[in-house]
Amino acid sequence: MRYRVRLQRSGTGSIIAECPEFAGCRIEASDREAALTRIRNAIAYYVEMCPCDVTSDAGVELDLEDRA
Repeated sequence: MRYRVRLQRSGTGSIIAECPEFAGCRIEASDREAALTRIRNAIAYYVEMCPCDVTSDAGVELDLEDRA
């Protein structure tokens, strides 16, 4: 499955990633790669909690809106 993800830099320099499809699915990390890893894990968790067939972050594709 493909999910839209917004990346932006915070005032402190960290990267914030959020997935608008899931309310509250937002993480903060020190760099872009860590942010992408953490948001994939967060999305996989949200998807796992709903009746879907995706059970790991390997099936999560990101459609990035990168402002970082």
